[in-house]
Amino acid sequence: MSAGGQSANPEGTWDEERCEAAIARLEQLQEQMDAMRLAIHRIVKPLTAPRNNPDQLYAAYKNAVLGSQNEIKALRGNWQSQETQSIFEHTKESLRANSDLSAAANVPQWGWREAQERRRKAGSRKRKAAEMEDAPTRLDAAEVKRIVEEAQREHPQIHVEMRNEDNRELTIRFADGAKPKLLTSNLVFSVAVQHQANGQHKLDAECLGMAPDAFVISRCIASRPRANDLKYLLDMIAAYYTVRGSSCAKCKERFDRSMQSPMARRSLQTTTDSGTTETTWQAFHESCL
Repeated sequence: MSAGGQSANPEGTWDEERCEAAIARLEQLQEQMDAMRLAIHRIVKPLTAPRNNPDQLYAAYKNAVLGSQNEIKALRGNWQSQETQSIFEHTKESLRANSDLSAAANVPQWGWREAQERRRKAGSRKRKAAEMEDAPTRLDAAEVKRIVEEAQREHPQIHVEMRNEDNRELTIRFADGAKPKLLTSNLVFSVAVQHQANGQHKLDAECLGMAPDAFVISRCIASRPRANDLKYLLDMIAAYYTVRGSSCAKCKERFDRSMQSPMARRSLQTTTDSGTTETTWQAFHESCL
């Protein structure tokens, strides 16, 4: 949303945020109209200044005319825009429903555009901070080893084998005697760390085997969020043992229309009474993702 803009959905409900954005847009419109009061003055000003060079006089006059024309076009475009017209229509409907405008006396006349800009910048900073926080650390061999060892301490039921010296290929199995709940066979997962030229990395993961369950699980893993977060991926794989997939967290059914059981695992962030954040894992049908 721009500083004087509003919601991209003109048919949406008029909540407080959208009303504030609408007032900011009207404030911008008012500023454009106020600027047009000086349009004629700006056009004739080059003619009153002493100039010895006719070319300079013509250039100054031309720039003044074109500048005023552009301001008129901008004002017309803003006035005729769908966003502004929806504000006018909503205002008419509100007046028909309640013509008492006494409450408007308590609404500030100016400052709405600045407030919208501050809100936009704050949201941008928050998004950038979240992106930096979620950005995965560069996965060299030492970092892969650290993450794997941490995951195995948290999930003793999984065993991770690092198959080469730089730890780019991982095989994940459930420990001896640990069988995933409600799955017909033990599962084996493969993870490959692909380093890219820009210094970033990509994680390719799949469930090995020819069983139908393995193909479905591989697709569910491939569509995971935080696709290049190794810790998150290992937590997800461990959830195939710890989460009993007896029903889907979304539709609450044991089987979907294709008679497939919940083969996907996704995390849910919850806040406890003490204010701490906990991560729980849930089972989903592939069709319910």
